[in-house]
Amino acid sequence: MFFMNHIEGRAGNTQVHDVSLSVEDSQVQAVLCPNIDTIDELVHILHEKNAVSQGSMTLDDMDYYCARQEDKVAFVTRKNNLYPNLTVAENIVMTNEKIPFFIQKKKYYQKCSQLLHSIDYPLDLWKKVKKLMPEEQMIVSILRAVGMKPRLLIIDEIHGKLSYNGMACFFRILNMLKKQGTMILYFTSQWEDTVKVGDKVTVIAHGKTTGEYSVKEIEKNPAQIYYIMLGGEKLEESEKQTEILEDLSQGLAEIRIGYNYRNTMKELAKRIKKQLKGNWCEISLIDERNRNFVRFSNQESLEMPKLKIESYRTISEKSGVFYFSINDRTKFYQLFEENDAKRAEAVLGIMLELNGEVIGMICVYYQNYYIYSEKDKIYLELIAREVIMIVENSKLKRSSVLLQESHHRIKNNLQIIISLLQMEKMMVGNTNQGERNESVTEMMDDVIGRIKSIATIHDILAHDVSATKVTSMEEIIEAIKGFYHHAAEIAFDTQKIFVPYNRATSFALVLNELINNSVKHAGNGRLKISISIQKDKDSHKIVIIYRDSGKGFPKGFDAENQSGIGLMIIKSIVCQEFGGEIQFSNENGAYIIIIINEENFF
Repeated sequence: MFFMNHIEGRAGNTQVHDVSLSVEDSQVQAVLCPNIDTIDELVHILHEKNAVSQGSMTLDDMDYYCARQEDKVAFVTRKNNLYPNLTVAENIVMTNEKIPFFIQKKKYYQKCSQLLHSIDYPLDLWKKVKKLMPEEQMIVSILRAVGMKPRLLIIDEIHGKLSYNGMACFFRILNMLKKQGTMILYFTSQWEDTVKVGDKVTVIAHGKTTGEYSVKEIEKNPAQIYYIMLGGEKLEESEKQTEILEDLSQGLAEIRIGYNYRNTMKELAKRIKKQLKGNWCEISLIDERNRNFVRFSNQESLEMPKLKIESYRTISEKSGVFYFSINDRTKFYQLFEENDAKRAEAVLGIMLELNGEVIGMICVYYQNYYIYSEKDKIYLELIAREVIMIVENSKLKRSSVLLQESHHRIKNNLQIIISLLQMEKMMVGNTNQGERNESVTEMMDDVIGRIKSIATIHDILAHDVSATKVTSMEEIIEAIKGFYHHAAEIAFDTQKIFVPYNRATSFALVLNELINNSVKHAGNGRLKISISIQKDKDSHKIVIIYRDSGKGFPKGFDAENQSGIGLMIIKSIVCQEFGGEIQFSNENGAYIIIIINEENFF
């Protein structure tokens, strides 16, 4: 068995205060924690002994960290630890076998084939991992951990990363591991996952273990899990309390689907008003496009009091539940528009926060003075979770599917244009026009390269399942680098800097022009290119240093007096679109520095 006894984190701002749990052989112990930071710290503690200030952990009566050193513990985390330039088969077996892969390639190939056949998941074993879809990479990560034959497998929430078929495959892997006697610890912030995956569920709230529950207990009364996730030690069984929670967990099932967004919010406002005995209820959400509040109320009534726009902004600086009443008349009346000030005597509400950012608020208005109860506070906290979930799901459904489909179509259209240009290039090359043809084909190569760089960004975005509206500079460089692998040795060193979608194409074009220019003027010998991208936290500037081993710029080179299209593209994007600056010089080859203010880039 695995035991975690009264673990507390070492970090000064630790999220882990008193966590205890256990996992039996052939069991999936789901750990439900609504705080992602707490989950991250617990996974870090399971990795690093020095992350623990007190408490103990054992695996099969052995110190846990000693067992980990003996490879009795394996991890599957949100971070991709695969080797992108190695094949699927190599990634699965290379860390689990003493004999090198290339010596017994056929044997290991058969072993991997049998493993894939047993879980009924099609994968090309000789395909490089970097060419796989994100879901396929996740399956390879799981299989790699499985190949270690651990006593304990720790999985850090894969919710949202697998399709229906991927989840079915994941369940087959879990069943296979349970038959082998493997213990599985599954961390998640989604209570629905615990029912699907776990045999037993440990709930952690506010950094402490609040209890262990069977899946049957949760299925029997799903309302209970809401109360527990708030840190309640037990669910009060009064008729009123049970009615509140059951209404929340069961009565909103149809609303969670997220269709007809406006009517959904109005229906929620109507339910909240009724439950909290208010006269009016308003759900206000921030429009991402203009940062204004969009209001949804239970009724379109002229009698409903309205807060000033400034009041929304003031209240949004708060966190959690808020309450105002006429006990502080001056402050209370200042919240409302002049004609609405005396229509209410109390306001109860809660801020809506998603990933640490305020996305809106719920306000309940009372015509007569009202003092809220602890039950009202619990209800607001629970219903806020539901509203946030609906907003998040709606965003994903609107943006993720549509964006992916749009980017996929754009990429396909750009590929058609590339093919047509390549055909034109071949036809020009077959005519007897000498130097003129060489000039035209070179120009067409440049155009094809630019279109390829744009198509690459749309390819990245078409495969993005997270709908985060950003990609990383590292991913863009890796993609552009692939165009020139035959012509240059490209190395890069970059911090984890994310690029908004509306800047990604422009950044790819600049990068392509720089590399293309180096390749065209390479000179003799193998061309080497290095790219360094760092972010200065103090000055809030992004500094890009690009250098190559080529001939460098000609003597007397003046960027301002150059008329080439490539240089014009670079200067236009860097200086005008990004509001940055660019410096050209020679240092054993071309040496270019680009400086961009972070606020202009994002």
